[in-house]
Amino acid sequence: MGNIRIDKSGSRISVRFPARTWEKAHKIIEGLRDMPPAGYRMRGSQVTPKAASGRRCNMKITFDYVDSRELEFTTDEAREWFHEFAEEAKKGVG
Repeated sequence: MGNIRIDKSGSRISVRFPARTWEKAHKIIEGLRDMPPAGYRMRGSQVTPKAASGRRCNMKITFDYVDSRELEFTTDEAREWFHEFAEEAKKGVG
């Protein structure tokens, strides 16, 4: 798993992890944009290449807490929730 940071107020989560291909990264970002964690909304996303070939890349996704009816994530809860997406990003296109 990559890196998960929650700001001191708990209202913003930043998630970073590597992806095998940029196609896979964008597919995951689209899925998270359509179905973000409960109580959160995607604020932004970025895919940056790791090598000259541009195939392997790093993903950074930021979420804002917007629904007070849902509980804010702790770091452990966020790590568990985003784990499946990080594992999927490690796989190639498909």
